[in-house]
Amino acid sequence: MAIYSFTMIYNPDRCLDSGINKLDRNVEFLNLYGWEILLKFCPPSPAQVTEFLHVENGIYYLAIGTPINLEELRSIASIITAESLTAIGARILAILQQTYGNHIFSLVEGAFNFLTFYPDGRILIVNDPLALQPVNFIQDKLFWITSELKTVGQIEPDLFEFYDENTVVHSQTHPDDFVPIKNAERLKPGCAAQIDIDGLGFISIAKHQYLNLHLVPPQYINPKIAMCSVYNLLSESVARSVRSTKTISIPLSGGLDSSIVTSLATRYRNDINTISIGSSMSNEYEFAQIVSRHLNTSHCEFTLSDEQILQGAHEAIYYNEIFDGLSVEIQSSLLCLYRLLKQKMESW
Repeated sequence: MAIYSFTMIYNPDRCLDSGINKLDRNVEFLNLYGWEILLKFCPPSPAQVTEFLHVENGIYYLAIGTPINLEELRSIASIITAESLTAIGARILAILQQTYGNHIFSLVEGAFNFLTFYPDGRILIVNDPLALQPVNFIQDKLFWITSELKTVGQIEPDLFEFYDENTVVHSQTHPDDFVPIKNAERLKPGCAAQIDIDGLGFISIAKHQYLNLHLVPPQYINPKIAMCSVYNLLSESVARSVRSTKTISIPLSGGLDSSIVTSLATRYRNDINTISIGSSMSNEYEFAQIVSRHLNTSHCEFTLSDEQILQGAHEAIYYNEIFDGLSVEIQSSLLCLYRLLKQKMESW
């Protein structure tokens, strides 16, 4: 179980739970130093927020999301203090942040936000290096912070000031912090933002990148060693993914990437299912069938209609809150696939 979404507002004139009837998932509320916080859990169920909240010297640390390499981080933190051996995730991240600063978050894998609340109302918010767990700021009469814009929209339907849709659609490129809302901004990937509140209640945001990618000098590695390293990294990643008693299904186009992943997976399990998706106008079924026969997978094909593809695009924008065409194109077919697989899995 994890907290997968948060929405917070400073010194509200009414409680966030007044909009609870507009929300469709179980939530829990916190109030920390004037910040009212709404948390959503996955899966939705009664949960103890103390599993994700650590307090130390009057400072609260809140972990949102699910870092996938928590045990590796625990081993690093154990060098600092033995307490980390049994600590919750929020405590481990706090230990690392206090010791190494925000740059340590470049080692955290997976979608996460890490929030620090100080007694004077200041907060520090860190997102993951890829911004898989976004952080959005919305300025209206009140100041909102959320990882899920739709939650704010459900509580305050008239809050957002959207850009003209033609302006958004006709632009070929957008920055990685783009949102189609005039009074909202998104934190860039690999960033930390400190929110300060002055004596009159005015809010300021100071941001800095904790992750800076630099070109490095060329590394002359023996080709055999390089190939072995790549193979080991891919094999270990696939092995972790298929290490489960559940049914494993892999999207297979017959191209290089999906064929390599499928080939590696069949080395660890002999009951792999593969799926190809396409439309009546464009598909790669022929190539996927060749790979499936060679690897002896249980293969099926789904042909999507135009209506299904458009529905998937709408769902990708709504559920994942992505606003660039390429991401929508990719995720549209995946959302269609999830829906169809739910039916197919029952027959496997």
